[in-house]
Amino acid sequence: MLKINAYDGQDIQYPIYIGDEIIEFKEKLEEVIPNHSSVVIFSDFFLEKLDSHKKFISLFKQLTSQFGVDLHLYPMSPGKDAKNIKTLMKISDWLIFNLIQRDTLFVAIGGGVVGDLVGFLASTYYRGVALIHVPTNVIAMSDSSIGGKTAINTNKHVNTLGTYKHPIMTLMYSEYLSTLTKREFYAGFAEIIKISILKQGSLKVKILENKSGQDLLQKKDDFLEILNLAIKYKIEFTNKDIRERSKRLFLNFGHTFGHAIESNQDLSTEEYYRHGEAVSLGMVSALYLSDKLFKSNITQEYLEILENFHLPIKLSNNYLRLVKYKN
Repeated sequence: MLKINAYDGQDIQYPIYIGDEIIEFKEKLEEVIPNHSSVVIFSDFFLEKLDSHKKFISLFKQLTSQFGVDLHLYPMSPGKDAKNIKTLMKISDWLIFNLIQRDTLFVAIGGGVVGDLVGFLASTYYRGVALIHVPTNVIAMSDSSIGGKTAINTNKHVNTLGTYKHPIMTLMYSEYLSTLTKREFYAGFAEIIKISILKQGSLKVKILENKSGQDLLQKKDDFLEILNLAIKYKIEFTNKDIRERSKRLFLNFGHTFGHAIESNQDLSTEEYYRHGEAVSLGMVSALYLSDKLFKSNITQEYLEILENFHLPIKLSNNYLRLVKYKN
């Protein structure tokens, strides 16, 4: 098992564990579960049929029973249309009905939507309860579960309302990754490419060594090494700047244009571009702008990297037609 100490020496410090075997997480959970009256697991309901998920739930059932702690399960929709105030109120009513108190432990199992919404809820329910993140896809493991940001969407914009909430630990079970579709894997990898552009070094070298996402799908050890570096880089950029006053602002690279692309999609239907794909397009826009304004001449190099990982580098005609029809 790999351990990363996030924000070491600060009040918000917590461990991140990356493991291949479910039993590796048992000892870590034994340290925290007895400190709570109950555990509420919020999970992406699409995960329920997966063996990897069943193992995680079984471990929680075993440990909560062992320590006499109540366990509650709340399946959630992972769609962006669910990341809103209406869902938040529905869950809050359910929590109150089930007498969930402030000494409860929330566990968020899923991708960025589940992590964002449950993180927001954990930061506000009775003014804050303990939280564990269990990210299950590339974008959540490498980016959204780290740094404390939480958010929900409003009718006209993504991530409009948010707070900062850090977990007491983050558990990354690599078996969840084996269930991802190729598109989900590649879309998530956009955030890793983003941070490799921001901080030149070992991460970019490792990405270039593998040439394409197809290579990494076959090389688990290489991917976990890349994930480890991406997490450490994310922590470095957010360290002592959680609230985006200086260096954390660099992590918005690609997101200004990317969020504009996302905001033009109907959140109540299947998105045309996934978040990582929109970020890819946003990075291309920012790179072209940099070339134009500052003569940086770096766009072509990164276009090749993005294409190698099957990420979009220009808006499709279908997307433009959808936006035109919508407006």
